[in-house]
Amino acid sequence: MMKRLLAFLALALVAASLSDGRIIKREVEYSLTHCREIIAWTCILPHIASFHEYDLSSLNGVVALVRNREKLVDFAFAVHRAVACAETERNRPICVGVSEEDISLPTMRFVAEYLSSPSRLDLVHEAAYSPCLTNSTKLDQLGQKSAYCLATSMQTGMGSSDMCAGIQALRTCSINTGTSVCGAEMGALFQNLWAYTSQPELDASALFSIIPDENIASFVMNCNKQNPTSVKRSFNKRALRFLEQSMLFLRSE
Repeated sequence: MMKRLLAFLALALVAASLSDGRIIKREVEYSLTHCREIIAWTCILPHIASFHEYDLSSLNGVVALVRNREKLVDFAFAVHRAVACAETERNRPICVGVSEEDISLPTMRFVAEYLSSPSRLDLVHEAAYSPCLTNSTKLDQLGQKSAYCLATSMQTGMGSSDMCAGIQALRTCSINTGTSVCGAEMGALFQNLWAYTSQPELDASALFSIIPDENIASFVMNCNKQNPTSVKRSFNKRALRFLEQSMLFLRSE
């Protein structure tokens, strides 16, 4: 899970959606395939062509890009233009019935909006020098400790009448873990992401989708916004199952 998070923080999810072939797969339904092709060739490829020297399908390539502050600014503008183009092209008849998720728009939009702030660009740029992005041992350590954060926060929530009680614990634990394992810069980025995604009007589902269980991911997102929704009866069973899986993962490491 944390490998996916670090990839997301380093823009690798966006890079992957642009370059790993998912946009132009041919085995899927006709309109989806051709809608993706139109958006890929009209909106995506023209805007990332200037970053051809970076392998944006790999974490190392994305980290190299993010460490170049000038190129990062250019990339932020390129993602903005790609999103605007994709939103327009999606209105074509060939794209009828194709969801935003099918063409990775929520992820692209989230990254574009997050990178629209110079101060947030600075946070991403500085976090790119974290040892967790180049040291596999550090990355594994972050993954184990973060799984523990999630598991213990779920226990806290289930032991309280307030189901959101564990989310603040998760927020604090994840920030402290990011800081202690990956350095102050990564911790600052984690803290800013939690604060940024707490905005009531912001669609943060693209980021919280890194949590494997969709029901728990939605609940964490809403509790972070201090807007807890009614919890499905299946939530406790899902939570317990995910908690059990998390603890098994910890014991196996």
